[in-house]
Amino acid sequence: MVGNSSGFPRRIGSVRLIIVVSSISMALVMINLRQFGFIGNPVQEFTTCQEEHPSDLTPQPMAQRLIDSIARHPRSLNYQIRGQIRSPMKRVISFALYGTDRRYLDGIEVNLRLASINYPGWTVRVYHDDTVPRRYIDNISRKYNELVEFVNISDQSPVVRSITGTMWRFLVADDPVVEYFIIRDV
Repeated sequence: MVGNSSGFPRRIGSVRLIIVVSSISMALVMINLRQFGFIGNPVQEFTTCQEEHPSDLTPQPMAQRLIDSIARHPRSLNYQIRGQIRSPMKRVISFALYGTDRRYLDGIEVNLRLASINYPGWTVRVYHDDTVPRRYIDNISRKYNELVEFVNISDQSPVVRSITGTMWRFLVADDPVVEYFIIRDV
């Protein structure tokens, strides 16, 4: 990294991506917490946690319990779309797809071929809506059955449907069964 006259680096590289992904992940978590009333009185929640788990008050287990309870809650975004996601999956490459533009439809297939070569054992998850032709989804699903997973946003709750199409691919960050993920443009 090379600094400029103000002391800030000119090129941040992958750090910028991590910060953006972390910010968006946190935004999705906050949407869940605020939208559905998960945020309560933190002092009261800590006291309850102390009473229920007195020997386990380290930050990591407490955070994990919070994440687990949110993920299992029926109002969690990924709990709502769980029916379309095969589990357990640990490694996911996430895309958003909408419309009928051939550049994007062909781009998914190119990325599926590359993923099968470069990321063996990973699953490609494509979040899409009803604007993507059904026969296209069926053809790709047959051709790449073990590799691809399609999640139709149009079938989801109003909260999930209200998310802008370009942001659907970030829903993977809210999925508790995913250990590693890559978020990509088509």
